Amino acid sequence: MGVFDVPPEFFDVRYLVYRTDIEPLYIKAIQRPWDKENVLLWIKKVRESGGVPVFRTHYAGRPLRANGNYAIWGISELSEVPNILFVDVPPEDFEFCVENKGEWKYLEDYFDEKEKLTKEIALLLAEYKEKKDEKIKEEAIKVANETKFSILKDYFLLIIEKNFK
Repeated sequence: MGVFDVPPEFFDVRYLVYRTDIEPLYIKAIQRPWDKENVLLWIKKVRESGGVPVFRTHYAGRPLRANGNYAIWGISELSEVPNILFVDVPPEDFEFCVENKGEWKYLEDYFDEKEKLTKEIALLLAEYKEKKDEKIKEEAIKVANETKFSILKDYFLLIIEKNFK
């Protein structure tokens, strides 16, 4: 199944009321895990129906959380597509959405770049663990510094610092 194919259960008509860690906020929305496929599919459906997808990261000045993890509320403006509460959002993805003020148009590039960097740095880490060559660590740092997204740069430099020892 491709990223933009719609499984019938994705837009199930039943609504879930999901309790967040902010009292007394209750968000009436379908709940989905935050991942590239779910997010891009939802954006596509909202755009196809003439709507505008908005990603809300905060409420009353506090970050949205669900079960102790970051959550992002996908609001479908001017569309019949249901709102979605995306849960289990990684901290770096949450910060990216905060930095971009809920703007949807950068997310596909962000997900692609994150996926590419993850693969490249994982291969370099495996090679480094085998050879213990500092040039491999320098190459990983170079790869992390070449990204256009500052959040990903900081995230992968931290990963390199923790794992390339």
